[in-house]
Amino acid sequence: MKKIVFFLLISVGGKVSFAQTLKEVETFTVLKQMDKAKDAVDKFLAVEKNAATPEAWYYKGYIYNEISKDEKNAALCTADCKMESFNAFKKYLELSPDGAMLKTQSYGSLFDLYNGYFDKAANAFNAKDYDGAYQNFSNALSVGDYVTKKRI
Repeated sequence: MKKIVFFLLISVGGKVSFAQTLKEVETFTVLKQMDKAKDAVDKFLAVEKNAATPEAWYYKGYIYNEISKDEKNAALCTADCKMESFNAFKKYLELSPDGAMLKTQSYGSLFDLYNGYFDKAANAFNAKDYDGAYQNFSNALSVGDYVTKKRI
């Protein structure tokens, strides 16, 4: 009997500790614990069936955009957080054409990405980093073109 109870406790504990839910992602996001939120959303989207969940892509876009705004969190992204955020929002709008979650915030996150790239480009240009300015202006243009194409 002890073996059965022990086995059940181990299996339930394993499921609880490794299960990633969208509720967990939401909780970390609301608490502004973006490092934990990033880990949770990445683990959630790593499961193939979860990759078809539009809300998960919205949260990934939102979380990565928030991380990109804070210099101390820059190490959390291996690539460009803003571009990963943009790609996640595009995937969200692909899976959810009405874009209800973005619509409730008046598409602010997409415009925030555009403004963030534009500000980075202007700062790079003023610092005479023309390659960085070009790259960021190009990214701002990509976001702007997408917003225009989607008639947002």
